[in-house]
Amino acid sequence: MGPRLVVVNDVEQERVIELLRLLVASQFCSALRATEARIFVPESPEELRTVAQVQFKVQPTNLNHIIKLLQSSGYPTFDVLDVVSTTEHISSQRRRKTNGFLGDRFQSTRDRLSTLEIHNCIVGASHITFDHCFLIFVASCIATVGLLGDSPVNILASFFVSPLMTMIMATTWGLVISDYTLVRRGLRNMFFGAALAFSMGLLIGTVLSLLKDPDGLASKIHDGNGIFNVFSVNSNEVLARGPPCSATWGTTTAIATFSGITIALGYSNGITNALSGVTLAASLLPPLVNCGLMTAFGFFFPDLRAGPDGDVRLHDIAVVSGGMYVTTVICVTFWSYLTFKAKHIGGLSFRIGALATPAEDELGAEPSEGTNGEPSDRRLVVSCDAARAQPAARSSAAGPLLAGAATAGVVAAATTQTAAKELGTELTDTSSWTGDHHSRHSTATASSLG
Repeated sequence: MGPRLVVVNDVEQERVIELLRLLVASQFCSALRATEARIFVPESPEELRTVAQVQFKVQPTNLNHIIKLLQSSGYPTFDVLDVVSTTEHISSQRRRKTNGFLGDRFQSTRDRLSTLEIHNCIVGASHITFDHCFLIFVASCIATVGLLGDSPVNILASFFVSPLMTMIMATTWGLVISDYTLVRRGLRNMFFGAALAFSMGLLIGTVLSLLKDPDGLASKIHDGNGIFNVFSVNSNEVLARGPPCSATWGTTTAIATFSGITIALGYSNGITNALSGVTLAASLLPPLVNCGLMTAFGFFFPDLRAGPDGDVRLHDIAVVSGGMYVTTVICVTFWSYLTFKAKHIGGLSFRIGALATPAEDELGAEPSEGTNGEPSDRRLVVSCDAARAQPAARSSAAGPLLAGAATAGVVAAATTQTAAKELGTELTDTSSWTGDHHSRHSTATASSLG
């Protein structure tokens, strides 16, 4: 994973020095820059409000800590961008904490994407859309051909197309970050997707049953007539999702357990191929389609039997197939939840801004420990001895500037100049033109902090 560029927007001029001190004290931020910016105010189109924009680079393993730091310190508006490559030095210092038995010995147990990045990835795919429904329709048709035609290749193809796993992860993620609105949405959409896949199997089974050829349906592949020359309920793929239930559900439990761990690691570390690999392993869509098919066939042909000895009822196959899906959902949810917690994810980034109080936002407050190695919901601010030792200097730096400035542009420039001097950074001035408007930028650069 490459470094991240964090851009803090709409910083008031009098808070620029405070923010720069805070970032330097964290020892995780490099290449700090403070730039004057003007934002459009819809209520007063003729006026442009002058603010500052602060940007810096940080390693992805430290990004989650920086996000909590910004939100708890009153800087809720920021963007996070990927940096493909850079020639600037990026601080590689790790945040040291007691993480338990494994964490004390392997610091990389905390290495992951920020909670915000994982959240955006999972929540973005948690809505029912036309594409989501159409993909379930296409995957169900492919799975039907694979099941009745005894074609493992088509079963694998339906795995790749099916989007059912995204709703399970939305439910799990809602539990991880205690967002019960997301949990309800995930459960609702999960049920809708499962019902759609089951209904597709039920519909296709009903259509095939209208041909009224139970003998052809029960014949082996290539022994029947017409369409039943290639379709049969005695295919290996259909029978593999039927009795005995203990063996079938036991295998499903083992596969779903490893699938849940893998997909959580994939999301937390940004491994893009993890979802495809887990979808191959997890038993989600084909059992639902198989359940629908066998339910329809069993309803129209109650005396029809399948299996090598012809003693397996079709409704028994339907029940075992449905149980495979339920088992997979439970195991994937449980083990992916535990894996997210093992990666120290608790959703604090979404709650800390609302819970912090002004009295707790003073520089120098030490973080308090919570569950799973996460700081408690009350505060997360790094220690800043320099800022604590010079509270008067910080106030005097901003106060006279604001009082004596003639224009907002002078205020922003002077504040940035003062911040650059106090931090010992190199100050450069650049000018840029946009259309007929001239914008002057004062940039403070600290290329190798921490």
